[in-house]
Amino acid sequence: MKTEIRIRGYVFRAPFQCGQRVKVKGPNRPGDIDEEMCAPYVGCCGVVQWLRYQTGCGDRFPDDPMICVELDDGREYDFWHNELLTASSIGWQPFEQLAFCFMASP
Repeated sequence: MKTEIRIRGYVFRAPFQCGQRVKVKGPNRPGDIDEEMCAPYVGCCGVVQWLRYQTGCGDRFPDDPMICVELDDGREYDFWHNELLTASSIGWQPFEQLAFCFMASP
């Protein structure tokens, strides 16, 4: 059995990075198995906390991790990259988040 790997830092070619502000959009396909699990979080915003690999859920390094997001209400949940939108794609001003990303980088 492989040990789960959690990375809190920059991962080249990962779809999201720690410290990045995101919004939950839900799965791409209606009826997707993740739709029910993701439904309570659709529309919520938060910040990526870490990337998880070797979880046994079909994730691949580096381009398809489970992405742990701390939502603005304090809850944490794991999402696939296709369930999230970046701050830039929904029109947020990125200056504060960019400063946070630089501070969080190793």
